[in-house]
This record gives sequence, C-alpha cells and structure tokens, in this order.
Amino acid sequence: MDPLTLPAGPMLAPRPSPAASDPLVVFVTAVILLAVTLLVISRARDGRERTLRLLFVYLTYALIEVGVKRVAHFAWFLYPIKFALFFALLLSWQNWRSGHRLRLRNVPFSGLLAGYLAVAAVQVFNPYQANPIVGALGWLTDFMYAALYFVAFDLFDGVEPMRRLLRLTAVLGIISAVVCVAEQWLGPYEMAVRYPMFVQLVHFTADGGIVYRPSSLSPYSEIFGVAAMLGLFAGRHRRFVWLFAGIALCVVASILHAVRIVWMTGIAILALWSLLNRGRRIVSIALVAASIALAVNIGMTVSEGAIERSLKSVTTPLDTFQRTRLPGLMGLPTIVATFPFGVGVGEGSPGLRFIDAADVTNFDTHNYLTELAGQMSIVGPLLLLAFTIKVLVGGRRSMWNAEPNEWRAQVSISLAVIGALAASFFGGGGLGAYPVTDYFWLLCGATAALTDARQVQVRSVASLVPRRRLLTRVSA
Repeated sequence: MDPLTLPAGPMLAPRPSPAASDPLVVFVTAVILLAVTLLVISRARDGRERTLRLLFVYLTYALIEVGVKRVAHFAWFLYPIKFALFFALLLSWQNWRSGHRLRLRNVPFSGLLAGYLAVAAVQVFNPYQANPIVGALGWLTDFMYAALYFVAFDLFDGVEPMRRLLRLTAVLGIISAVVCVAEQWLGPYEMAVRYPMFVQLVHFTADGGIVYRPSSLSPYSEIFGVAAMLGLFAGRHRRFVWLFAGIALCVVASILHAVRIVWMTGIAILALWSLLNRGRRIVSIALVAASIALAVNIGMTVSEGAIERSLKSVTTPLDTFQRTRLPGLMGLPTIVATFPFGVGVGEGSPGLRFIDAADVTNFDTHNYLTELAGQMSIVGPLLLLAFTIKVLVGGRRSMWNAEPNEWRAQVSISLAVIGALAASFFGGGGLGAYPVTDYFWLLCGATAALTDARQVQVRSVASLVPRRRLLTRVSA
C-alpha cells in the first residue's frame, strides 16, 4: 500500500474554520458566565470570600472554555472572556489587600518571582522581536498567570480554604473525565469532524490508518483531580469509597486520552506522594494502585486495545525521552550560545494569528525548557528553577516532623504536584507550554502560605512556654 494512501475509515479531520453561529455561542457564553459570577460573588460575606469565589469561577470556566472553543471554532473574540475574568479576580484581590494594608514584599520568594517576570517583560521589547504586540500577548498568555502565586498565598493559608480548593479540583477532574468518556462513546472522529481542533489526539497504525482519541476536556485536569482526591483522602475524608471511584474514572479518561507526558507527570505525582508519606499511608497507596490497575483494564477494554502501544511506551521512559525530548534538550547549549540575551517572548503568542509572522524566530525544538531559554536567555529558567526549589525545600522542611493530619496531607500532595510538574518541565517535557498551568502557581502559593502559617503558629506556641528560673540554694 502506498504510505500516503489512507485505508477506508477515519481520515484527517478538518481544521477549525469560522461559522455563522460563532458570535452567538460566544455571546451566550459571556452572558451565562456574567450571571453566574454575579450570583456567586453576591453571597460573599467579605472581600476575601469574594476573591476566593471569583478564583473558583475562573478555574471552572478555564476548564469549560476548552469545550466552548471547539463549539465556537476557536473564534478570536472568545479569548477576551477569560482575560476579563482573570483581571477581575486580580482586581478583587488587590482591593481586599489594600483594605488590610498587606504588602507583596512580605510574601516568601517574591523577589525571585518578580525577577522572573521582569526578565520576561523586558524581552517583550527584544530587538529580535518582530512586533511588540506579539511579545505583549505572549507575556500575557505565558507569564501573567504567575500572579496566582500571590493570590494563593493570601487565600490558602489554612486547612479549610485549601480543602475547598481540593474539592473543586476533584469535581473539575471528574467533569473532564465524564466528557472524555462521552466523547469516546459518541466517537472521537465524529466529534473531531463536527467540532475540530488545531491539535488532535491521534496515532497512526501499522497499516497507515488513523485512530482518533478523545481530546476534551483537559488531560491535565484529570491528573490534578486524582491528586486532589488523594489529598482529600489523606485528610481522612469520610467518603473515601467515592474518592477512589473518582480516581478510577479520571485514570480511565487519562488512558483514553493516551498523552504520554501527562501519564509520566501523573506517575511522578504518585511516586512523590508515596515517598513523602512512606510508612504512613500504606493502605491508601495500595488502594490507589488497585484503582489504577482496574482503570487500565477498563481503558483497554473501552478503547479495544488501541492504546496498547502508548501504554507500553510508559514502561520504557528513557527510550521515549530519547526519541521525543532529548534532541531538543541537546540543542539548548547551541541556542543559548547563539542568542545569549534571548530573542523575545511570544513565539506561541495568539497575536501571531493577526500579523505576518514570517520574521518571528521559532526554534521548533519540541522542548519547552529549550524554548524558554531561547526566548528569555538562560536567566529566565534559572530564576524559575531557584523559585521552585525554594518552595519545595521550604514545604518539605515544614512537614518534616508534622503529625499525619490534614495539614500535612495538603502540603504533601501540593509538593508532589509541584515537584512532578517541575521535573517534567526541567527534564525537557512540558505542560503544553512553559509552567503556565494555573495549578502550578496556585499550589506554590498555597504551599508557601501553609508553611508560613505553621511557622508562625510554632513560634507563637514556643513563646508561651514558660521559662524555668535558675534556682540556687545556699546552705548554711
């Protein structure tokens, strides 16, 4: 058979193209989101609660937006909705901070993060940059979400608000998993034709055929959902049976997506969580392993064995890394030597859709660490690495002698997610881009807040311990 001739069956799905219904879809989405947002924040008792609820609305919409983009054929006028919601969140947070006279300089590691963002901002005006508008949009899409670190530090300084975040994350992961299973049932190819995407999840068979996999809603949301449910269970949540059922559902969806970098990140999260809780959560670790084994069998059955090759590749991570990520990582020294001051941010900017992008420098290394170093210079990744290490080390020290309570469970699962995402990125993998995922920054801020609150509590308790006076007795 001619390798360019595809056999009968699914063909390549079309790319998104504008449709007459797109403005209506975007308008209805904006109206519903505005109504829900006003309803949610109207019941907030104070500025802190309002900001927390706005954050939860933002996270929920960030997931739902994936599906709305497909229905609206990725119309450009859909993107400002998320930006508007994000800036509304920041405005609410800043108003609350101003009322309490809080200062950003009191936030741990804020200097490192500010330096990272400043370097990225300067790169907007890099002489290699084809257009500052491209750089500005690139900065907004790739770097502005780091502000969530400061928001999370103020909001998640206690067990109760952190528990609410984990619950929401678990629910969002389950929602994404349900949509994934529904897409598998309806037919991934049929959905790809009706609601196309720019990047489809497909793989080619030995005879040249194409197998489509579910693309919605978000593979990473399902992994984060699993992590959240682990945190809730480790916090001695009473409904642990439902939690493990949710874990199994999310794992099934992840298997159906068959995105290997997501699998490797999920395995790293489980490994780090098990390491941080060694000797403490043996039963829960065994139950998680059983849930994953069951989910793998279900996923293989539902997909009729179509993902067997991807599953086998996970057992040989070094081989997969050498074929997909190592070449780009090996190009890092050459790129840094050629562009020691970077070429400017914005290579993945949505602004490229509206201008002539022929002059934009594109490395095409399929390695996000190399891409970031090429855009920001090596200073950018080093600042990000130093910031991540500071957060991880600070959290680990704080939980070293902590009791196995809910606080420790929340910190351990946060450290596991941060460590896995950092290892994925700095090891040459990625998150689909630089560490722009909301949960990376949120969990960094939450870890710093929980750690800082515990240190304050320990110092307060230590100050209440009465000192013994030195008694001397003089005998005649």
